[in-house]
Order: sequence, then structure tokens, then C-alpha cells
Amino acid sequence: MVSLAGIVLAAGLSTRMGRPKLLLELGNKSVIYRVVKAAAASQLDELVIVTGRHHDPLLQSLGELSRHPKLQTAYNETPEAGMASSIVAGMKSIMPRKRDGVMIILGDQAKLTKDVIDHLLAVFSESPSAIVAPTVDGRRTTPVIFPRRFFPAFLSLSGDRGGRSILETNPGAVVRVELGNIYDDMDIDTLQDWEKMIACPTHD
Repeated sequence: MVSLAGIVLAAGLSTRMGRPKLLLELGNKSVIYRVVKAAAASQLDELVIVTGRHHDPLLQSLGELSRHPKLQTAYNETPEAGMASSIVAGMKSIMPRKRDGVMIILGDQAKLTKDVIDHLLAVFSESPSAIVAPTVDGRRTTPVIFPRRFFPAFLSLSGDRGGRSILETNPGAVVRVELGNIYDDMDIDTLQDWEKMIACPTHD
């Protein structure tokens, strides 16, 4: 049985939105609450949420989830350095526990579900040395699972590309999983994105 950790990236500065986007409410729950709830309910063995300057209000918005036994936090002191700085902070937190892989989860994909996460985990369990990358109508999206052999590469990342550089330099290692209409992978960068998201029904 493989053992996986999830890293939820929640330290972004929301510069394009102009306010902390992960604290916006969708159906009376914050965006970050919805993402963490899905990940905590999944078969991930461990969950690290990487926070930054909005650490306290983010944890407050999680309510009872902030005490979930799977959940721990890692603090990114330099979120302005880009997404890679948050991934490095999360990786340093999980590496001592010898996980077989890690799922990188964006904190603003509010419609991510437990079922999507578990489907990707099932694929990884069959190919535990592969990178498992979901697609929607052929377009690569997130969250992505990376096996342990790529952990050192994450520690040398910089800038705002996240794990994309690892995907692009190791195309033969990637297993693509088409999710089609079972996954709404919309994320939030702008006010227009947010208006589009809240216009679509969300079910608890």
C-alpha cells in the first residue's frame, strides 16, 4: 500500500484579486475550507497546508478542520518568491516521514472533490514510480502526484512555475488521467474568475 502526502498551497499573495482569495466564501464556506475538506476526507495519509501572511485568518476559516488529525501547517516566510517557495516549505515538512509520493494541490480550486483525489491516488498505486497528472478535455491540470524520486528536484525549484518544470523535463514519466466532466478544475485569479465560480452551483 502506497503512502502519500498532500501539500495545499495557500500562501499566495492574491495580487491579481486584490484581497485574500482563499478567504472568499462559496456556499457559506471559504475557498480554502472546501479544498482542505476534500483533501482531508480523501485517502491521503497526511496533509500539509502551506500558509503565509494570512496564516491566522486562513486557519480560523477552517473551523473544526484546523484540528483534523491529518492536517499540519508549514509557514512560508517568503511567499513573494513564488509558488516554488511554498512547495519547498511543504516538502521540507513531509520528507522526514518517507512518503511514497506527494500530491501538489492548489488552494484556490474550490471544486476539487474527494473522489477526484482518490481516483488519482488509485492510478498512482498502480504506477508508483510515475507522475500522475490529470487532464480535462486533454488539457493538463492539477492536482498532480509526484513519486518520491522527484522530491530532491522540488527542493531546488525557484520562481512561480511550481512542478511544471519537472513535468516538462520528464515527459516519459507522466501518466495522464483524463477526468472529463467529473472534475471542475476552475481556479481563482481575478474578480472575473470569482464571479464565474459563484455563478455555478456548488454542492456540499
